[in-house]
Amino acid sequence: MMKKTMKSVMNKKLLAMVLGLSMALVACTGGKASTKSSTTAESIVDGKATETVSEKDGTTVEKENRKATTAAVEDMPTVGGWSMNEGHFSPKDNKEAMEAFQKATNGLTGYRYEVLSVLGSQVVAGTNYAYLCKGEVVVPDASPVYLLLYVYEDLSGNAEVLGKKDIFSGSEEGMTGGFTLNTGKTELKDNEEVNVAFKKALEGFTGVSYEPIAYLGSQVVSGTNYAVLCFEKASTASAETKLSIVTVYENLDGKAEILSTEDVDFGV
Repeated sequence: MMKKTMKSVMNKKLLAMVLGLSMALVACTGGKASTKSSTTAESIVDGKATETVSEKDGTTVEKENRKATTAAVEDMPTVGGWSMNEGHFSPKDNKEAMEAFQKATNGLTGYRYEVLSVLGSQVVAGTNYAYLCKGEVVVPDASPVYLLLYVYEDLSGNAEVLGKKDIFSGSEEGMTGGFTLNTGKTELKDNEEVNVAFKKALEGFTGVSYEPIAYLGSQVVSGTNYAVLCFEKASTASAETKLSIVTVYENLDGKAEILSTEDVDFGV
């Protein structure tokens, strides 16, 4: 009887030691029951740091954070593509875009931009805006060009110019051979001859639709060529809108047709 009691006591002491060692081991490892922990990581967008919580191990988060930081510096992260402002590209109809333009160009010297149309926007970590502008160097007798200007506005409302692309420049007025740049109003409703020729060229035209944005210039041939910037869209359900310069030819008898189209590379 004494032996059984002694043995029972010894077993209880051994069990207590095992439990004690297990609890000590858990305490040393911080009580982790999983290889994952809630880790705070920094992501940098436009030079500003924000904190996000990730349910990953610290090593993975650190590596991905360094990768994201490098990517943010080299190329702004993109969410979705460009949304084109079909039917409402007038500057007066795009208040937020024009406010971003004013902030981005305020204080710029040496070059002047006149916004003719707000072509579209793109959601990033903030918003990118695309504008059709008439631009020229601020010097006497400067020759203007038509260009695409891109502005980025961050989530705090700060804006900057991302870049620009010249898309159309004509020869000086009076020169022969090339296109003469339209230096006046650009909407077709303000250019009756161009508007009439454009509409005649599209009569019975199928398969593709063209929404005119701006009259860019003309070229005298045996008749007249008119260059018109348009939104172009094929008549299929999956077709995307793109930007094109459409050349309309009107002969001396007043008959008009689409002579050619040229895609405009869009985006920064």
